[in-house]
Amino acid sequence: MDQAGKAQRTLTDAMRSIRIDEAERTGVVVALREADMARLEILHDRLKPVLAE
Repeated sequence: MDQAGKAQRTLTDAMRSIRIDEAERTGVVVALREADMARLEILHDRLKPVLAE
């Protein structure tokens, strides 16, 4: 493989790695948002009786 081919392969590998990392971060953000929503729903359910008084 010549130098240009190696550089292209390295760039391709780097871009693939970046895409994988970005997808993992996106998954973490979604999980955090879902956890936040679940906590808010629990808080809402617990506050309902208090607010009804």
